[in-house]
Amino acid sequence: MTPEAQTLIPKTLIQFWDTAQLPDDIRPKVDSWAEKSGLTPHMFTEERALDFISEVYGAEYVGYFRKCALPAMKSDLFRLLAVYHHGGWYADCSIECLKSPIDLVSDPVFQILYYRRWHGGVNNGFFAATSKCTYLEKMIEIVTHNVKNEIGRSVWEVTGPRIWNEIFPKENRFADALEVSHAQIAAPSYDRSAGKYVMFHQDLAHKKDGTHWSDAEKQNRSIFGK
Repeated sequence: MTPEAQTLIPKTLIQFWDTAQLPDDIRPKVDSWAEKSGLTPHMFTEERALDFISEVYGAEYVGYFRKCALPAMKSDLFRLLAVYHHGGWYADCSIECLKSPIDLVSDPVFQILYYRRWHGGVNNGFFAATSKCTYLEKMIEIVTHNVKNEIGRSVWEVTGPRIWNEIFPKENRFADALEVSHAQIAAPSYDRSAGKYVMFHQDLAHKKDGTHWSDAEKQNRSIFGK
């Protein structure tokens, strides 16, 4: 690990919802992080995210963000860019905080913390990383390549969890090109995390009203904008 990476993860939380108005069933989940996480929350709308990307990454990355036609894709890309730049924690707005996630790890010196679901796959909705994290850098490279070249038809594979599962496969092997040690990774298990530190909610209005990313895929609509 480089000296720059050997720092505590900033006690900040980054979240994204495309509009300024949060749905009624989402607001309590977001509020739980301010109340229980011990982190300073920063909520980004699509407009705020665009301003950040323009200022920090420039026009090329604004183009990638705009080419993501669905809010879920924009969120997938933005979370990588924001945490890579600032360092800190990220949680989907559908996730409720039950207890400070800072307590999930005893050794604060690591590059990235990610959550592995009960079946072994990685969920990209909850993670923490240092600024300039090697893993996030690689993911940004993969996601922007996919978006630029319109590779894939599923949000899951173009910008979402598939990229995380390629970097962190079930067998706990790590991409050879990254040249990093296991000591730089924290991966709390499902049994240790879910229902204790965080609660993952699926029964939400936006997943049923026809606007969820999965609905666009079912209708065979393009997930890429202009």
